[in-house]
Amino acid sequence: MSFDFNLSFAALDKSQQDEYEGFLSADAKGSLSDEGVYAFGAFNDDKDELIGTAVFQHDKTARLLSIAVSDEYRKKGVGSAMVSRISEILSKAGSSEMECLIPESKEGEAQMKDAELFLRHCGFEPAGSFSDFSLSLSSAREKHELAAFIEDGTKEGFEEAPLPGSDEAALLMSFLPIEPEEGVLDYSPSFSTVYKKNGKINGCFLVSEEGDTFLVNMFHLMSRNLELLQAMAVRSLTAISERYSETTELRFIAVTDKADAVLKKLFPAESSGGRLTRYVLSFGSAVTGRPAGESKGKK
Repeated sequence: MSFDFNLSFAALDKSQQDEYEGFLSADAKGSLSDEGVYAFGAFNDDKDELIGTAVFQHDKTARLLSIAVSDEYRKKGVGSAMVSRISEILSKAGSSEMECLIPESKEGEAQMKDAELFLRHCGFEPAGSFSDFSLSLSSAREKHELAAFIEDGTKEGFEEAPLPGSDEAALLMSFLPIEPEEGVLDYSPSFSTVYKKNGKINGCFLVSEEGDTFLVNMFHLMSRNLELLQAMAVRSLTAISERYSETTELRFIAVTDKADAVLKKLFPAESSGGRLTRYVLSFGSAVTGRPAGESKGKK
């Protein structure tokens, strides 16, 4: 695509985000302090002007976190050109695809549609949707029924997650409703919370530590007993926060309508955000390497 100005790209210095914060959403601003997150800029060299900014992640998953172009340069191909250049960077760093998550929002329906049209224009394809719930210890204390669990204490056992391949791991895996698929539901929990009755395990939470997030990526719905699930969630939060901090959150991902319905009953206050649609852009064959690191960038 040709432009009627000289377009260039450069990495942006994350420590100087005040120079481009007008392009960033609140979530993007918060993510820039995370390891593996990069800021990327598009420039009109004729005017030495920053005209667009993107934030992307290269960690376990390559993800486009945000992208914005100044009003004067919209619908001229600058955004898709940034996506194309970022794709080249990530492909050379070893990624085969990049994802982008779009939240459903009745209030911002038009904006959501614009984002979806842009992603499709850039070659992204929809790859399913899911609900994302987070429960913190502070919010649990604000709920009467969950506060009661914290006040009274819980009898469910908390322990370090057993090593993959061990007899204990095999036992916990037997409680999962489906056999995990390799690369999709890998068994990699950092912690487990088990519920025992008469000395026998009736259910479990398997919690993975993903940076500052504790993700409940596998759990068993024990006889649809919501009170028991709530108690186990609070027990997990309490035990993990004792080791980390009171701000620890448990994150639950619902990938099926059945799980979504259970989590909405379990945590009604956290279910108002709606579902997220996942879009994926495939790069083809990737070349092994490292992502472009922090750059002094172009100012």
